[in-house]
Amino acid sequence: MCVPRCEEHHKFIKVFFLPYNMPHITRQLAAIMFTDIVGYTALMGEDEAKAFDLLEKNRILQKPLIDSYGGKWIKELGDGVLATFSTVSDAVYCAVAIQKASKREPDLNLRIGIHQGEVVFQDDDVFGDGVNIASRLESLAPSGGIWLSEAVYRNIQNKHGLQALFVGEEQLKNVIDPIKIYEINAVDVELPELEEPSQGKPTTKSSSTNKPVYLTLAVIVIALLSYWGYRQFYNSPSAEVEDITIAVLAFDDQSPEGDQEYLGNGIASEIINLLGKVNGLNVIGKASSFSFKDKDATIEEIGQVLNADMVVDGSIIVVDNITRISVQLIDVSSSKQVWSENYDRQEANLLAIIDGAAQSIASSLSITLSFNELEGIKVVNEIDPEAFEYYLKGINIHWDKVVNTNWGDDNSLTFYFDQAQNMFLKAISINHNYVDAYAGLADLYQSMGGDYLEKRDSVLKIGYSINPNSAYILATIASGLDRALMDSSFYLLKKAHNVESTNTIINTAIMNQYGNIGLYDNAISQANKIIMHDPLNMYVRRRLITFLMRNGNIEKARSECDDILNIDANNLDGLAWKGIIALFIDNNNVESRRLFEKVQNLSGITELLHPLMLAMDGEREALNLRKSSQIYSLLNMKKEAIDWVDSISSLREFTSGFTYPNLKHGHAYAFIRDEPRFKEILANAKKVHEERVSKYGHLFDE
Repeated sequence: MCVPRCEEHHKFIKVFFLPYNMPHITRQLAAIMFTDIVGYTALMGEDEAKAFDLLEKNRILQKPLIDSYGGKWIKELGDGVLATFSTVSDAVYCAVAIQKASKREPDLNLRIGIHQGEVVFQDDDVFGDGVNIASRLESLAPSGGIWLSEAVYRNIQNKHGLQALFVGEEQLKNVIDPIKIYEINAVDVELPELEEPSQGKPTTKSSSTNKPVYLTLAVIVIALLSYWGYRQFYNSPSAEVEDITIAVLAFDDQSPEGDQEYLGNGIASEIINLLGKVNGLNVIGKASSFSFKDKDATIEEIGQVLNADMVVDGSIIVVDNITRISVQLIDVSSSKQVWSENYDRQEANLLAIIDGAAQSIASSLSITLSFNELEGIKVVNEIDPEAFEYYLKGINIHWDKVVNTNWGDDNSLTFYFDQAQNMFLKAISINHNYVDAYAGLADLYQSMGGDYLEKRDSVLKIGYSINPNSAYILATIASGLDRALMDSSFYLLKKAHNVESTNTIINTAIMNQYGNIGLYDNAISQANKIIMHDPLNMYVRRRLITFLMRNGNIEKARSECDDILNIDANNLDGLAWKGIIALFIDNNNVESRRLFEKVQNLSGITELLHPLMLAMDGEREALNLRKSSQIYSLLNMKKEAIDWVDSISSLREFTSGFTYPNLKHGHAYAFIRDEPRFKEILANAKKVHEERVSKYGHLFDE
């Protein structure tokens, strides 16, 4: 949330408690609009003549528009304008018209706040709490912004062309209860045609409106839930609804050109996100569901591996500018299709569908879903369909080509990075307030690291200013904060978790942060929760082995390695950790060497294992390639090891591999654990650890 600007014009606002019998006083419900020129005070100090000229331009611009939309110009308050309207839609349409018109005037940057409430009219002035709230909203709004109270938002939800983004909840000065704040994106609003200015009321244009991609997703989700509700209601002998587990597979790209994979993956991902918000549905995570892509597995086999009751399968094909999305819901126990639907649209109106389809498909939802749950499966934010496509392309390239590929060729990595970056930038250029596109771009920069981290921070600042309650933005900011900002990191993760408690991205970030500071019990708990819903998430399983090893849970780590290798016999991390356990726990050098050589043969990666294998042969050259506690241990260099641990653990503030549990239980520190100097290091690490447990250990307790 942005910091309120100087409230100089609030001195003009006075709230009077007036008796009802005073003359010329009326009380009524009204929409109050406050506007203000951003940067006017500074301009006044720099160039008084230019400031007065700008004020006159603002007056000339706003007065006729307020009249045209049936508003009443109350007064100017310095560089601000106060107006009232009989309806909130008139006020909002007028605000949009004002912002659009202001773009044609250089230096005229406005912000607007609108509230609906009971006010007191006395002669030609207006007073009351409603005026105060509108003024506060205006002072919080960014340049070019139109911020609304919840009272206004409730009244425009079904108005032509008006969509609002939830910004957050704020405790406004001199207002008892917190106010929920929403923002109108003026760029996306198509203004209705007006009648004659004297009448001042807008009329709705008679035209159809294309719905973006996410409306299709909502309809698909509603259709799936319709079947679920029907099944639960008619098949359950009691009022209690048993949980059901659903897996959503990556949609198959059947287009002749094979260029629709990004859209198929994106649609399936969005369905997973939406279904995850519904109580009573256990939704398998994306990593597990998507792992069956391009594999010849039957629905029964998929259901058994994922322990799923139902599977959502789909395909997408584009032929002759016609896009067809086919979706089916399959019962695992019978392998029978229980529901299916095709969605056909011209490419120009990609995936747009009529509103009535949603209503007819959702007819049975009220049986099992509350109103709040119905609201939860809607994608609230308006997104330009073209921007949404570019975003999906960016996400697909980022994860499939940048993150999940072992690159030996930096040129190829650069090529795909540039592609992903361009997709996110195009999405942002089309829809400037598309917060997920900013988060995706920042996540891409974070994956690259190094010089890109400064770009990441700049993008995150913009995303946060657009929506400070975006869970994706909050988690990405938290993950990139320095160790000295640990309090801020956990604060942001807690805030993100409150927004989306089932989101795998959020929970993975929490897991990693706990692991980074040595709260391995918490990290292990988070990992197990993720695996419960996403059993084939190899990243989380790899991290779990690391946490178990550092926590001294050797046998559990061994078992987890076996589980990973049962899923994928050539999993590099599973093989490497098995080699570590064989070397340091079982003292089986032959087996560890066999496993390390297999990893190198499969991957060609040498920078981690080659030094370790040299140290196994007593070669001190290993330290020239890499310094680690494991290598010092194999070379039995106690003094050098303690010197190294002492310097690095202080530098890293007992994080990562230098946490108290790892120093106490880690296999590589066993050979120096009885040394007096190491015991001093361990004692200092323990104090830090206990403080962290007390401070952060119970933040995410259920």
